[in-house]
Amino acid sequence: MNYPIQLFRLGIGNTNNNIIAFGSTLYPSHHTGKKLEKWYLKYIRADVFLIINALHNLVMTANGEDVSLEEYSESDDQLWTFEGVENDYDGYTLYYKILNLGASSKALTYTKNVGFSLTEYSESPLEDIYQKYKINLDGLEGFAANCITKSGEKAGTIGGLFGPVVEVTTADELVNELKTIGPKTVVVNGNINMTDKWHTRIRDYKTLVGSFENNTLYDPFFRTNNEYGTEGDEPSDNIVIRNLNLVIDSQYGRILINIWSSRQIWIDHINFNNTLTYDRKGNGQDDVGKFIWLNTPYDSYMDAKDRLRSIDYITISYCKLTKKYWAVAYGTQNDEIDRDRTTLLYNWWNENVRRCPQLGNGILHVYNNYYKAYGEEDNGRDTTGIIGGDGSEIVSQNNMFHGYTKGQALMMGGEETKNPARDDNSFFSSELDGIPEEINFVSKNISKWYPNISNYGYRLLDAYNTNNFGTKEFCIKYAGCFKSQDDIKYITDEEFLDWPLIIYNSPFLQNVDFDGPVIESEAEAETESEKELESETESETELDKEPDSKKELEKEPEPKKESEKEKEHESKKEQEKEPEPKKESEKGKESESKKESEKEPETKKVYELGNESNGPETNMNNIIDDNFSKYVNSNFIKMFNLFLLCL
Repeated sequence: MNYPIQLFRLGIGNTNNNIIAFGSTLYPSHHTGKKLEKWYLKYIRADVFLIINALHNLVMTANGEDVSLEEYSESDDQLWTFEGVENDYDGYTLYYKILNLGASSKALTYTKNVGFSLTEYSESPLEDIYQKYKINLDGLEGFAANCITKSGEKAGTIGGLFGPVVEVTTADELVNELKTIGPKTVVVNGNINMTDKWHTRIRDYKTLVGSFENNTLYDPFFRTNNEYGTEGDEPSDNIVIRNLNLVIDSQYGRILINIWSSRQIWIDHINFNNTLTYDRKGNGQDDVGKFIWLNTPYDSYMDAKDRLRSIDYITISYCKLTKKYWAVAYGTQNDEIDRDRTTLLYNWWNENVRRCPQLGNGILHVYNNYYKAYGEEDNGRDTTGIIGGDGSEIVSQNNMFHGYTKGQALMMGGEETKNPARDDNSFFSSELDGIPEEINFVSKNISKWYPNISNYGYRLLDAYNTNNFGTKEFCIKYAGCFKSQDDIKYITDEEFLDWPLIIYNSPFLQNVDFDGPVIESEAEAETESEKELESETESETELDKEPDSKKELEKEPEPKKESEKEKEHESKKEQEKEPEPKKESEKGKESESKKESEKEPETKKVYELGNESNGPETNMNNIIDDNFSKYVNSNFIKMFNLFLLCL
């Protein structure tokens, strides 16, 4: 299957460091946006996985009490389990211990200024020893991500990360897989008509993702709770929906995604399209359907038992939403206004009329979204962008509105005593070809909420600039579903550090500086891996000669007869020769110490873009097949060598 593999970062304890791969060595590092800090899982069996680095597809491997990255070898030393050791205030797993099956289930451990190893897990480790890790899905920001609220720290959404991956090509297969119990990634590899499939249930811990070949669903009707209100059947949590083309094709009134009373939801890189006609002038609303509806059931519904459980922790990101009268609406049918927390970022709202989105009874942070209407003369009377209803609090930042008047762009903050709102630095142009200007929105009740202080870190682009590096340019290029892994981008990726960004760091993670390499580029990291593998291969070639003694093992092959000058040159080469793989870390420490003293201050960029051609799109099964026999042979040779050394 060729689909967007779910990448993630491994956060070290409560620090702002992640585990990265440099060569075959693990290091801690602050966020870089490089592939060397991104990982993915290969499901082996229930609760057992390979942990694979996205840059070079090497596998995390136990070597006694050491940990390194190696080619796949079908060894228990490469098998890992994740066990939850601490939950957040709502019961979601916040921290995991990572155990190796080949090392008597010892835990992955980081010791400050020493490195990674395998040791027995301790509930109360010594200072500067870290054995608990967070899983943060790549690109996920906002309330569905790891964040903090008034109740404490909340875990990030993980979807079906810890389950098997299945492919579906028909509507029946899709319905059956999504309603199964337990974590699972369901890959849509077909263009499927879902017209006759009402109330398609998505259960807990599912990832629904489209393949790179065929990923269109016509008239789906997904929902996250039981439509009959069956006792004991609770609303589903922890759901990820990615890289799909969802089309309203023949069903007026159809709502494509219904989030009923669910939490921990990430909707990402989706094309929402409507092919039906609609009266954008507002002379008669002929379609009450929506792309996304997030709410609690009404008292009159059969599932009214879920009414008091408010939706929460929602992120909608990098989506393109096209030609709908009502696009996205959410709220609650209860009096709770402290839940229903949602973040919208880097979406492209393309020629919709209303509810982009509309919020009631909740909290909304919407930033760096691009809105395109028809222009002041061609818009209908109901054309609006962001709408704040009763019980809402909205903060809008750096959004760009093309074809909207100032009043149409932001309809919020209209009450002096309730529904606070604020806009920071958004721009608008009432005509599509007009020069944008700042909105300078004035709210009757100004919100004093600052997400970067109260909840999470994030990155802001300019709403508009004349350099073509603003919100419009980014969203048009990167919102929607795509045909390759390399086309799926996030603002947290390294390449966008050259764009005009404001970076708000996490307000709750501890800023800790661990010893680690200063990596100039990902190409350097790939080169380091290649050097170590080549060095290992050269060592294996020498072992094939079956030397007679330890002295013979350490001696270089006899050179061919040559001039004295050539011998001197060969001698110089011998002195400059790279050390054996076991000593590579010592060389790395000396090099890194030198780099540490020479590197630029932290406020400057100290690396360049690298080659990302060998990403996780590589078929892991082929890697396993191609390398299994080679590494069985090489491991046998190494053991034979050790035997000779002991003689």
